[in-house]
Amino acid sequence: MRGLASARYLFNGCSGLTSLDLSGLDPSALKDWFYTFANCASLVTILVDSTWALASGASGMGTFYNCRSIVGGNGTTYSSSAYGYVRAVIDRAGQVGYLTAT
Repeated sequence: MRGLASARYLFNGCSGLTSLDLSGLDPSALKDWFYTFANCASLVTILVDSTWALASGASGMGTFYNCRSIVGGNGTTYSSSAYGYVRAVIDRAGQVGYLTAT
């Protein structure tokens, strides 16, 4: 999927959702991350392609707000002080995030 510019509230409040596969999604135009996964308290894993990278100019507060169960691919767990869009990256050595590469 190409050209998606906003994910504002896209999955907000998805109770019961434990995993999400976003592989195939091209994030190069995706700039609005405002509360995208907020209140998905059961969400553990978000899978993305290994080439995933945030778009230049991306922003959005509360992206992972209250995603208490989220775990990135390198073991990073949810932090109530770090739930913004900057965590919408692959969790790997040298890069802390909440996404897991496929």
